[in-house]
Amino acid sequence: MKIHIHPDLRSSARLGVFLAEEVRVLRRQEILWGRFQILSRSVRETARTKNPLENGDLLKVKKFVKAVGLDPERHRTSSELLLRKTLKSLPVLQVNSVVDAANLVSLETMLPVSCYDLARIRGDVELRLGRENEKFDTAARDKFDAAGVPVLSDTPGAFGSMLADSARTTVGSHARRILVVVFGGSAHSDSALKGGMESLAELLSQFSFARVGTHHLVKDEAVLAPGPAVGRV
Repeated sequence: MKIHIHPDLRSSARLGVFLAEEVRVLRRQEILWGRFQILSRSVRETARTKNPLENGDLLKVKKFVKAVGLDPERHRTSSELLLRKTLKSLPVLQVNSVVDAANLVSLETMLPVSCYDLARIRGDVELRLGRENEKFDTAARDKFDAAGVPVLSDTPGAFGSMLADSARTTVGSHARRILVVVFGGSAHSDSALKGGMESLAELLSQFSFARVGTHHLVKDEAVLAPGPAVGRV
């Protein structure tokens, strides 16, 4: 499988990607969920003296959103929405060992992080701008208007973004191979994206018993192949 960034976005977008195989998606991993709860409380505690919405990596994501012509106050990324929920003590659903791990890393790094069921992806993957009238059904059963939004697309069409992900590629209990994507902008350092990938790889290995493949920093194109390059932690 290839993953590439459309030329229109290569000056503004960066991706961190890897494959995870032999995944066991568990409905509950209480130790993992406990870590998310601890982090959530820490975020709220920190907010008493420092505004988390001014986090440098979050601002860099918003800069990317603005760079593609979107209003970052109207088009909030998944990481910002998760942070705002946390600050208001609104409930965040415990979904499964993969989604919960992605949420933990997203809240920790302020980077949008998504996991996709590889069995439901057809052909190569491209990060491109959504086309006019392009929409997809989200995991929350809403219609997401993808027009003008940076989206991940395969042969059937758009299936994910840093704002929302599609129901088609949602990681459920039957997923065994997943594509992991950490979204970033050109202002993000390689170390920020690498850190997000490494943290999630460790959590997937520990709590979903995954075999994790090579980490890729994508600025134009990368070829993803299965393999134990990182292995189980």
